[in-house]
Amino acid sequence: MTRQTIRRAILTFALVIVAAVSARGGELSDDLKARRARVMDALGADAMLIVWSAPRQRYSLDIDYEYRQDSNLYYLTGIAQDDTIVVLMPGNEARREILFVKDKSPAREHWTGPLLTHEEAASRSGIGRQTWISRSRPDGWAHSDSAFNASARAASGTSLRAEKQTKEAASAVR
Repeated sequence: MTRQTIRRAILTFALVIVAAVSARGGELSDDLKARRARVMDALGADAMLIVWSAPRQRYSLDIDYEYRQDSNLYYLTGIAQDDTIVVLMPGNEARREILFVKDKSPAREHWTGPLLTHEEAASRSGIGRQTWISRSRPDGWAHSDSAFNASARAASGTSLRAEKQTKEAASAVR
């Protein structure tokens, strides 16, 4: 066999593998959409579901345990990245699903590995709307009130000003 024949065979094999992987990704994305649709049907139009990723667990000062995603989030999105939130709103016609993923940071990725881009998160999960989660505190946002309020505001379309006015009105009543 000549070099050109070997190269052609390797290129053909690589193209077949890439096509199989991309077809599998599309099938998984369709399956995840169907799972979310079943969950939203069970929730009803007046409900809202927010699923947080599992927090990283620390083994020692500079070593983390191997990360394991929350089963519910993984079942609905297929994403195994920490600091991820999915919001399902069956009654909201404009935004039924929103995926929040961790901000890209080249300095952090140097030590922890690459993070998903919006395109990768969309192709893996099948959710067309993604938003970066901004880290407002140095100790992280996981399970904090500020992150929950930010995600709930973004999901419902409520502005920070409206939330502040509501808090002021509530404190005036007390």
